[in-house]
Amino acid sequence: MIKVKLQEYSNLSCYTIYDGVIYAVRSVYNSATQKEDYSIVTVDYNSGEVTEVYSAPKDSILGCMSMDKDGDIYFVEGKYKKSETDENGFSTGYSLYKYALKNSDKSEITKANTYYISDGKLYFTRLCPKTDTVRLFIAPLSDPQNVKDTGIDVGSQISENTPYMYYPADGDVYYSNGKNKLYRYNEDNEKSDTVCTFKDKSFVRYFQYFNNTMIVLVREPNDNGKMYQYVLYYLDNDNKPQKIIDDAKLNEKYFYGYEYIDYMTIFNNCEDYFLLSTYNPDADTAAYLVDKDFKLHKFISNGEWDYDTYAEIQSEM
Repeated sequence: MIKVKLQEYSNLSCYTIYDGVIYAVRSVYNSATQKEDYSIVTVDYNSGEVTEVYSAPKDSILGCMSMDKDGDIYFVEGKYKKSETDENGFSTGYSLYKYALKNSDKSEITKANTYYISDGKLYFTRLCPKTDTVRLFIAPLSDPQNVKDTGIDVGSQISENTPYMYYPADGDVYYSNGKNKLYRYNEDNEKSDTVCTFKDKSFVRYFQYFNNTMIVLVREPNDNGKMYQYVLYYLDNDNKPQKIIDDAKLNEKYFYGYEYIDYMTIFNNCEDYFLLSTYNPDADTAAYLVDKDFKLHKFISNGEWDYDTYAEIQSEM
């Protein structure tokens, strides 16, 4: 396991691996501005040392980040201002950029809040503040201004932080719209159908293919229906959800819940494992590698992660 050497009030997210090096987005709370400063960093496997490779402009936020096979970095960056919209009412505060490590060249690709790059296509979203929804668009990566509006709102009630996600695969786009259903949009016939339905009052947070199997992370009511937890599923051949692990299982040796599933990352061209990220009440983060048999192996952590002390404090409350 890698013990990352991070300064106080800082966290890592959006991990990716390129040429044997871990890349991640770092956020550091700045007490002077009472905001977070964002950058892209590398993490040394052996020492845990963190090295900055890109620093976001002041007051800007770094969103999702990925790398291509040439080592170029793609990321969303910007500032949200409700009043700044284009002629169609979509926010212009955030853009997708391409950053070349070899010469530090940074270029804007298009206005976008989130993105996926798959099979030479760019899938991205734009927020519409007036309707409080997020619309999905598709464009060729080589011609990102040739944009197709799918007409699908993959997110709603964004001001209430309702999660949403979409994922392209083999001519289809899977999306959740912050609900308890996983939908599939076909790019050819431009129609959608329902792939799977989860518990009432739950919502689909993340999903991606791993070894031709759809992996889905769901926030759902626990068995007594009074609390919520995250549950990781895979869909079987009949698209029925099969549980891999949940927050309760992750904390089964502790009387009080301590560690919570946050998100997952599937690495390109990697059939051996995917990454599952977690956090604790102190906002420390950790990551596990999940293998082909869906077994977890702790991979990286930052913070103290003092399980026993936390359990002791809770038992005295």
